[in-house]
Amino acid sequence: MVQNCLDCGKPLFDKVPLDDVHWAMSSSTHRELESNGTDSFFRCPHCDAKNVVITSTNEQGVSQFRVSHIKE
Repeated sequence: MVQNCLDCGKPLFDKVPLDDVHWAMSSSTHRELESNGTDSFFRCPHCDAKNVVITSTNEQGVSQFRVSHIKE
């Protein structure tokens, strides 16, 4: 599985499935989560877009990260 950049569509990082619904970032394509004080994001290595991450809580009360949108 791959998480693509929401701007250029190129691979941002690989995802490893944990179960049928959940995933984790692969250590082979690890990206540092950056922050500008307002947003947390993964910077695309291809186009430099900021892929903004949001946190939500699932039905079991577990926090999950999701790439939501981009900021230039």
